[in-house]
Amino acid sequence: MDRKTNRIAIGLLLALWAAGAIVFGWTDLRISEAVFNPASDWGHFFEVYGEFPAYLLAFAAAQVLLACAGRRSGWRRIGVTALAIVVIAATATVLIWMVVSRQLGGEMTVGAAAAVLIATAAATILLQFGFSRMKRDIPDALQTVAWLTLAAVLGEMIAVNLLKTIWGRVRFRDLLPDRSDYSPWFLPRWGGGHKSFPSQHAAHGWMALLLAYWVPLRYAAWRPAVWTAAALWAALTAVSRVVMGAHYASDVLFGSGIAIAALYLSVRRLPDRSQRIASRSGTADALG
Repeated sequence: MDRKTNRIAIGLLLALWAAGAIVFGWTDLRISEAVFNPASDWGHFFEVYGEFPAYLLAFAAAQVLLACAGRRSGWRRIGVTALAIVVIAATATVLIWMVVSRQLGGEMTVGAAAAVLIATAAATILLQFGFSRMKRDIPDALQTVAWLTLAAVLGEMIAVNLLKTIWGRVRFRDLLPDRSDYSPWFLPRWGGGHKSFPSQHAAHGWMALLLAYWVPLRYAAWRPAVWTAAALWAALTAVSRVVMGAHYASDVLFGSGIAIAALYLSVRRLPDRSQRIASRSGTADALG
């Protein structure tokens, strides 16, 4: 895609997003009242697992970076190793917590958390041993993909949670019976502990698009299927949040917008670099 076509596509996407923001600013409450169904089985499924792509990809990226940390020296090696270990531990703990709390209805005790960390350490040791036994080094392109994955996931996570804390919008399912505490997205309530706007689930769901970047060049024929599956997962996750009353349509719109912006900013310079690397390693970015 040339620059002109790329700019036109981005312009159209921004126009559609802005139109959605305007429409949802006045129709959010009516949409939520029309589709709210807390008993929805598929809605509950995505409430539990909708965020998994972001955490699983971050976990995989951290494992790759940990395996490659030995190529560095001094403080850079220590820094990459520490970052990778923190991300591995955090993502594994969050993934287990989501299953325990959302699917099983339990609580994450200190003992359970310790068990998760021990199991994660064991799995990491096995994975790192596997990497060390590979006949050739991990390609530079895969390291690049690992870094952009962390940049995109951490970038959208920081942006979304900062806005959540500031905006203070009350979730639909937490509104008073008379709806007197409802507020449109463009009127922040400035804190208060409510975190409806924007949707973290929607943002994390769109991180599934990063899966395409992990597809090697020799399997390029699978990329359209990966794109389609990732986009479908993200869309269903976003819609499910409105169905479950956890978010309004504008919440998922802004969460999705933040995620796509994070993806674009992370990968916009990747294709040229990866194409150069591909000639040596046989691996390239999936979107180039």
